[in-house]
Amino acid sequence: MDTTITPGRPRGRKVIILLDHLLASGEKGATAAELAHVAGIASKQVYPLLRWWIEKRVVIVEKVGWLNIYKLNTRIKRALEKLLRIILRSREARVASLAQRLAEHKLLRRLSPVEKEILALLAERILSGSPYLRIHAENPRQALDILKVKLESRFRALGLNPNEISALLLETDEALNELNEAGLVYMAWDTRNHTLILRLDKSLEEELHQLL
Repeated sequence: MDTTITPGRPRGRKVIILLDHLLASGEKGATAAELAHVAGIASKQVYPLLRWWIEKRVVIVEKVGWLNIYKLNTRIKRALEKLLRIILRSREARVASLAQRLAEHKLLRRLSPVEKEILALLAERILSGSPYLRIHAENPRQALDILKVKLESRFRALGLNPNEISALLLETDEALNELNEAGLVYMAWDTRNHTLILRLDKSLEEELHQLL
């Protein structure tokens, strides 16, 4: 069996979310209802979205009682993982760039490096199927420290040295507050669940969806 998967096939945002979830589900697979919940769609939309992949035997549908269970063909799992990494990296870079450009247009100025990475981090959440970044911590200060760890890894990936990274991380609080006050980022502390909740502002997210 040819295990080559060629990019350029039906791979819209919802399809990528469904395939990524099936990868994570392993041998157990997932029902249409579970996949629909993950992708934010109706159950009846799952099969049409995956039809091309089902016809190519990348996704297999098994009948278990009254339920249809969707699974990945184990023989092509590794090839699909490689393809999804390529697709997701490309889409993440594009959505991050679009979010940054929209933000600069609204602010009428260039974004700082920290602001860019905060927006990129939150813009990428859209591709995951959930726009919210939830950081569980004892208090807001600890949650911000966890956010800084996430930003630090992103700065390292950009090739910055430790001194440059340390200087940028000191700007995190101010950058986040400015994005929040400008209406570009929604930020709230959930006292009941001890969770910092971050997401792109809905208006900015809607503009992104129109451009994707």
